Amino acid sequence: MKKEPIRHHYIPQFILRNFCFDDENHLYYHDKNTGQVSVKETRDVFMSRNLYRDEINNPEEPTKIEHDFSKYEREISELIKNKFISQNRISITIKENNSLLLFLAIMGFRAERVQRTTFGNEAPEANAEFYSVYQEDGNLTDFWKRNLGELVNCRSIEEVSNNEKIDVPVKIFMQRDTVGLTYE
Repeated sequence: MKKEPIRHHYIPQFILRNFCFDDENHLYYHDKNTGQVSVKETRDVFMSRNLYRDEINNPEEPTKIEHDFSKYEREISELIKNKFISQNRISITIKENNSLLLFLAIMGFRAERVQRTTFGNEAPEANAEFYSVYQEDGNLTDFWKRNLGELVNCRSIEEVSNNEKIDVPVKIFMQRDTVGLTYE
C-alpha cells in the first residue's frame, strides 16, 4: 500500500530548491517568531501536516488535493524550466501564461495562513456569516478545501469561471489575482 503524503507544501519544493546552498536541498530558514536562522531541508519548510487532507469531499482518497497539486506543480515546474531557465529568451504562449497566472493565484489561496486566518480557527465570525450562503453548515475549512479541490484541476481563469462547483467568492479571488477583474 502506497504511503499517503503528510507534508503538504503551500510553497512547492521545486521553488524552494532554487534557494538551496547544496545538492541535498538545504537552505537557510529564518523563523520570524524566534528570529533564529537555521539550516533546514526543503521538505521541512513552508508546509503543514495534512493541510489539504479532505475526508469530507474525498473520503475514498483524502489526499487527492495534495496529489493533484503534485501534478500541477510538475507541469508548472516543467514550464518554468523549459521556458524560463533553459532559454536565453523568454517566450511563452497565451495558454502557458494563463496557466502560470492561475497557478500563482492558487498559491496565494492555498497558503496555510489563508486557511487559518480566513477559513480556519482564526477566521473572524463575520466570515462564517458571509460564506454561509455557500457553506450552510458554517465549516469554512470544508468550504476552502472543496473549492481548492476544484481549483487545482483548472489550468486557466476561464476554466475557473466555467466550473460550476467553484463558489462565486473564490472565482472573484482568482479573477482578481490573475487578471485584476472584480465584480461590482
